[in-house]
Amino acid sequence: MEENSKKLCVVIDTNTWIQDSNILLKTPLGGALLYCIKQNNGYLGLPEVIENEVLKHTIKYGCEAVEKINSNFKKIEIIMGKRSNYQVPDENQIKDAIESRMKEIEPWIKRVPFTFEHAKSALQRVDEGTPLNGEKNQQFKDSAIWEAILSLLK
Repeated sequence: MEENSKKLCVVIDTNTWIQDSNILLKTPLGGALLYCIKQNNGYLGLPEVIENEVLKHTIKYGCEAVEKINSNFKKIEIIMGKRSNYQVPDENQIKDAIESRMKEIEPWIKRVPFTFEHAKSALQRVDEGTPLNGEKNQQFKDSAIWEAILSLLK
């Protein structure tokens, strides 16, 4: 690889990080992506805005899944007339598992802190209506992510 050549950088949207078919890149699809990144000496660009959203929404979805398990298990208890022991994680255990996964893939992550410059540039995008924004479509958070991604190009 040439000294001046750019490394492969993949930035994944929050929705992709948390969707069932790819949650936290722990599925075969996520494994394939990580393998490709490793083989090409690349990295995952991870803007702070996305990382915070991933943590928040994955905890939320994990807790919702626990609620569904508990609710449905109560129905089974009624049908069966007895209670079996089972254990589901609490919110802290879910958060710990997410943080553990992020540490696991840390060698392939390049974090992009949210800076004042990103905020100013994102606000300017919103005010000017430049993409990702438009008339009656103000996307400050997405514009901030866009600015973080642009900083990866430097």
